[in-house]
Amino acid sequence: MAVHSVDHAVNAERIAPAEPGHGGGAPTAEGAAATASGPGARSRATCSGTTTATCQGQRFVASITGLTTAASTLATAMTVTNASVVSSASIVHCQTAGYGGTGVPVVVNITPGTGTVAFAIQNVSTGAALNATVPVACVVF
Repeated sequence: MAVHSVDHAVNAERIAPAEPGHGGGAPTAEGAAATASGPGARSRATCSGTTTATCQGQRFVASITGLTTAASTLATAMTVTNASVVSSASIVHCQTAGYGGTGVPVVVNITPGTGTVAFAIQNVSTGAALNATVPVACVVF
């Protein structure tokens, strides 16, 4: 028996509604472009800082600089100001995105507030400290 894997997130971006109120539809050229740059592509804000930064928009990448968090240790919290879409009732998903140093950073304690998102980085490595900028990609729902 053959097993097939499907990336539903990518495929969902390529499907456009057939008609208002009917959901579903056929793949479109514009939907395919959403996975690349150009017309239909979604924008993402970027920002950086050591403990605070400002990024506006539903999707953003906050790069945390200067972390040297020891193995098995929780780093100081990072607060991102994002007044455009975040409220205390928001659901926010964050994860590391392309870390290139030693250690293993994991985003923990994500807390949305009025115009802010706070989170911390936990180094889950048992033997190496963090030693590079930690990019954290977030989406506000």
